[in-house]
Amino acid sequence: MKNILIIGSAGFLGNTIVKYFCKKYQLYCIDINKKGLNHLKNKNKNIKIVRLNISKESEVKKYFLLMKRKKIFFENIINLAAIDAKPNLNKNNQIYIENNKIWMKEIEVSLNGNLNLFKYFGKEMTIKKRGKII
Repeated sequence: MKNILIIGSAGFLGNTIVKYFCKKYQLYCIDINKKGLNHLKNKNKNIKIVRLNISKESEVKKYFLLMKRKKIFFENIINLAAIDAKPNLNKNNQIYIENNKIWMKEIEVSLNGNLNLFKYFGKEMTIKKRGKII
């Protein structure tokens, strides 16, 4: 059975993907939202959940090394991690960023998180000459 890692699995898209794939594949679900992960686990007993912040390299590295020790290779990684923030609209109905702190958090999760995933899991996929990160 193929192993698939779904990051951001406690969100709306993540929940939908987990429901679709959980009968065919062994799923490992990562999210920073502990409540959302527990809800996901209660609905899908055959998945593995981990609370992890992908923007923190040390957490990604620790998880990668754990999976490597257990000889678990992910054929596919689906990254849906994002900040769940509502966009602000100005009086012309144009989206604007309220402050720099929100923007920096978006960059941290979206760019740094992907960099951390590629650094460890992507390297392993390159070595094995198989696997996909979506």
